[in-house]
Amino acid sequence: MQLSVIILNYNVRYFSEQCVLSVQKALEGIDGEIIVIDNASSDDSCEMMKTKFPHIKLIENKDNLGFPKGNNIGVAEAKGEYICILNPDTVVAEDTFSKILSFVKSSEVEIIEISKEVYQKLAYRDTTEGILAIAKTKSLALSDLKLSKNPLILVGESLEKPGNVGAILRTADAANIDAVIIANPKSDLYNPNIVRLS
Repeated sequence: MQLSVIILNYNVRYFSEQCVLSVQKALEGIDGEIIVIDNASSDDSCEMMKTKFPHIKLIENKDNLGFPKGNNIGVAEAKGEYICILNPDTVVAEDTFSKILSFVKSSEVEIIEISKEVYQKLAYRDTTEGILAIAKTKSLALSDLKLSKNPLILVGESLEKPGNVGAILRTADAANIDAVIIANPKSDLYNPNIVRLS
């Protein structure tokens, strides 16, 4: 599946209906899915979704979990290679997703990737502070790095806390190590605490 479109609804039945209608049209010819998360709306949003859009995935939260957590619940259920999070008052053009997919697949795009374990820790946080993007990137080999002829490389595996990563980076800096490789990270490598602690 190419694309998962995530829409978070809270008491905006009319807007969500128009949003889903436009997304359906824009997904024609694309292997995609629509996931609507309802944050315990008191209007008839869920009934409308079930009646008018029975084929989309509807997640009904029992409480209003807020914007970040609500969206992240949808992202955790997504099957798409790429994910698009839309506000429910958005109406997209028919070529929106085809243009987006064409752009993100171009070689100029620089995006980051994090491990599944890290995402699971991030997905149910109350805020999205410090998280700019979660997406796929090309794989890099040691040969892609600009290193000296006989480099000294420090390898760490399955590090769980930002403080541990920060300590390793301090050690590497003190020892004039050329590169640090962290295999199977279980800590958010983009956490600002790593910078503070290193």
